[in-house]
Amino acid sequence: MKHFGSGYAGLGPHHGDARDARVTGKQRKSFSRFHAPARGRVGASIFSIPLAVLLGLTALPAHAAEHTTGFEVDIRGWTVIKGTSLFNWARQTRGTHSGHTGPSGAHEGDYYLYLEASRNYPSRTAYLQSREFSGKVQKVSFHYHMYGAHMGSLALEGLDGNSWFTLWTTTGQQHPNHQAPWTREEVTLSGRTIQKIRFKGTTTDNANGGQYRGDMAIDYVVVTTDKIVTSDHWQKTESEDGLYYGPGNV
Repeated sequence: MKHFGSGYAGLGPHHGDARDARVTGKQRKSFSRFHAPARGRVGASIFSIPLAVLLGLTALPAHAAEHTTGFEVDIRGWTVIKGTSLFNWARQTRGTHSGHTGPSGAHEGDYYLYLEASRNYPSRTAYLQSREFSGKVQKVSFHYHMYGAHMGSLALEGLDGNSWFTLWTTTGQQHPNHQAPWTREEVTLSGRTIQKIRFKGTTTDNANGGQYRGDMAIDYVVVTTDKIVTSDHWQKTESEDGLYYGPGNV
């Protein structure tokens, strides 16, 4: 059982036993899960949620909802918006279609999203936008890959009221080659009232021809919200998106 911080455990896909809840590769799809503090120990092991349910400890309050998306099946729960770009953010497996740019494969699983740079410059912008979350966004983590001599910029933006503003951004080549490990970024949003986020990819501002080495990529996005969920919502739910727990699948 994978634990998330001290005294926390992931809610497994099997109620009534304590089998491993991890889902990897092609099996892992978009889902939401909820964290709850353990209230006891069995021997030296902290209670996991399935074991707590098995023992009748079903009144544990959740502290946060975690919405995880790895793009293994589709981008359901997210919206691609071209903006001024010729292309949308698109799912891809293995490398991109251009040489000397992009990752060699996904950070996790088989698929990731990338923005094609070929013929898509100067300063062309495309967005990957979340739905509106029922709770305030507390934290966002994601992995990105930016290999290519003509790399533009990648930004994470949040909607606070009626205005979008930048939460994080980076510009230019960040990785030395296709095989370089993806970079994990975590953005904490304490004190803000954000209920929707989006990734903004902008291609190089160089107008000279042949600026195709700028395929940026993102993968494995985790959005943590403050939505409080009671024991009534601890349930396994099947949907065409995959497994998720409780409401609010992304």
